[in-house]
Amino acid sequence: MVNLTKGEIALYDRQIRLWGFEAQHRIRSSHILVINFSCVGAEIVKNLVLGGLGFLTIIDSGKILEQDLSGNFFFDVSLLGCSKLDSTVKERIQELNPRVDIVTDTCTWAEKSQAWFNRFDIIICTEFDATQIESISRTSRSLNIPLYVVNTHGLYGMIFVDLIDHSSHLRLAKNRIRRKPGRSNSVREIVHVEEKTENDVEYEDCLIQNYYTSFDRILEKPKLKEFFPTMKKLNKIDSTLIVLLGCLKIPTSYNYPIGTVQVTKLELLEFANEIARKLGLTSLDLNDLILQDVARQFGCEFQPVAAILAGCLSQDVINMLSKRENPINNLLIFNGKKAEMPIYTI
Repeated sequence: MVNLTKGEIALYDRQIRLWGFEAQHRIRSSHILVINFSCVGAEIVKNLVLGGLGFLTIIDSGKILEQDLSGNFFFDVSLLGCSKLDSTVKERIQELNPRVDIVTDTCTWAEKSQAWFNRFDIIICTEFDATQIESISRTSRSLNIPLYVVNTHGLYGMIFVDLIDHSSHLRLAKNRIRRKPGRSNSVREIVHVEEKTENDVEYEDCLIQNYYTSFDRILEKPKLKEFFPTMKKLNKIDSTLIVLLGCLKIPTSYNYPIGTVQVTKLELLEFANEIARKLGLTSLDLNDLILQDVARQFGCEFQPVAAILAGCLSQDVINMLSKRENPINNLLIFNGKKAEMPIYTI
């Protein structure tokens, strides 16, 4: 691990008070890979760099398009047609925090060998389709590297998380009946419980083990019915979940001019119905307005939505590194029209 200097302790004082010295130490020692410097990718990079990350690699082979100027604050009109990771862009990122070791790569991520990925502690992908997620998931799982994927479509978005196996400590209020080790459900297990007292407040320090499902298996053996055991509860699931999973079946539009992207409501409905069948949600009413909205906004990057999702993802990365909270397990859905952001385990 990289030791924090006196200057870094002073610089990160506020966040050390928030999530602890040990968590900041882990953040400072971590090497994170961000694939695709999209609108949401730029927000994630900003959060991680300002948060005191030690090492950051960004890979993107694309060029800056006119549509990128409205969403990515590291770009301006003088950079149109340049690489998204032009030296000027890297300098602007580095200005946020000179202490972070930043590497940019303009190659295609799919061409990299498995050995290249082995240096990273976390992989974060933005604007991926299902085929790409399956590919990167095979790599991350084989190397035991936690994986985050975030996609946005205008006012809608999602975060998929696969930490494989992850342990964390939860500080829970003491009950009259002491919590006992054991499985609480198929994805979470209490491994150890220790009673503690701090400032005359008694609590239970619980070591929790979280288990994650790889992307290629979430539709094979979905867990929704475990957490929504009755038809009444299943029918309360937001149909945005089905629609956004359906979007993954459509090849990504990232690095393509948005004017060339054509997704119809009927095309999206076909994929959404396929997802609904696999998840056992055929009785769920697919909201026609959501289908129409997402089809029209497919691939659009809206900066406020990107900021919200990037904030959630960055905080989850900190939770994961600090081992003090339960990270997302395993799918967060954002519906900007409803201002709702439920988390589902599938």
